[in-house]
Amino acid sequence: MAVNKNAVIRYMYLDQMLSDRHHYYTRTDLKEKCNEKLLADGFKTVDKRTIEMDIVALQEAPFSMDIVEDTHVISGKRIVRYSDQSQSLFAKPMTADEKRLLSEVLNTLGQFSGLDNFTWLDDLQNKLNDKKSFGRGYYNMDDGMNHKIISFSSNEYLRNKELLGWFFSAIANKKVVSLVYRKFNSSEPVHFVVYPYHLKQYNDRWYLICNHNGTEEYSYNPDFLMNLPLDRIESYEEVAGVDYIDCPVDIAERYQDIVGITYHANRELQKILFCVAPETSPYIDTKPLHNSQIKLMLSDQEKMRQQYPKFNDWTFYTIECIPDDYELPRLLMSYGSKLVVLSPDSVRMQIASNVITLEQLYN
Repeated sequence: MAVNKNAVIRYMYLDQMLSDRHHYYTRTDLKEKCNEKLLADGFKTVDKRTIEMDIVALQEAPFSMDIVEDTHVISGKRIVRYSDQSQSLFAKPMTADEKRLLSEVLNTLGQFSGLDNFTWLDDLQNKLNDKKSFGRGYYNMDDGMNHKIISFSSNEYLRNKELLGWFFSAIANKKVVSLVYRKFNSSEPVHFVVYPYHLKQYNDRWYLICNHNGTEEYSYNPDFLMNLPLDRIESYEEVAGVDYIDCPVDIAERYQDIVGITYHANRELQKILFCVAPETSPYIDTKPLHNSQIKLMLSDQEKMRQQYPKFNDWTFYTIECIPDDYELPRLLMSYGSKLVVLSPDSVRMQIASNVITLEQLYN
């Protein structure tokens, strides 16, 4: 093992290069890069023989790093690297608490585990049980806890869940996609060539947010976004030879203006005034209907109670969003008789019409 005073410094430089997943180094490369770093940090340079001795030292006790040398497929050069490039000589070992927390995070992401393009989650989970990974720490983990600590609502019977990983990869790599989509009540499917932009979950379904590249009926519109439920997609494939067009609008900003998944570009924001029964207002306070929700000030509350004496002990709120024909009314109606919309008339009448229809059906 090398014992000169700069050895540990060189080990640190070499460790960074041998564990680099994105670059591959020959022995000559390791010497040149190491000398560049030594000079930059005010140390003397070394020859190739010293670097070769350092590589041998890293494989011996107490480091015992597994170093391999093989031929790079593309360049044909002999490269030197760690056999497992997730290892690092100077990585700080994870504590038991950190390891337990990471394990729980992976369990939380378990809905993706096993899907195409998400197999790295399984690999990461396996590394948690590898004593040589995560800083080569050795842990005495308590195996008594075999259940999840946290879980999220999900529809495990949702059709086409396996598409999630495929479209995740297509979006990440900016691939144009050809797909066949069928609406629930349609006898014939529709073919689209789309630019996929985003995957969004709403009400236990996954949606592909995308834009089509133009059809015979409709030309490409950069402001247009459509949402396609993954469970209604019948087939899909990448399209070669078509340039990908990035989304020109801020998707996150658009979804701040709506409830649900449907965005109507031709509709404007509206302020919706509603009141809530006393026993329900704590739920509305702690679980807002929309990110714009505001609970009126006390003085305004009194004015509203004078204007609407029937609701003299109710609480008044506003939200500001773009109304749609389905998702917003369904949310407002989910509170039954404990929530009443007061304005605008368009939303109020829409809900009133639904209530009348319900009454007729129940009668």
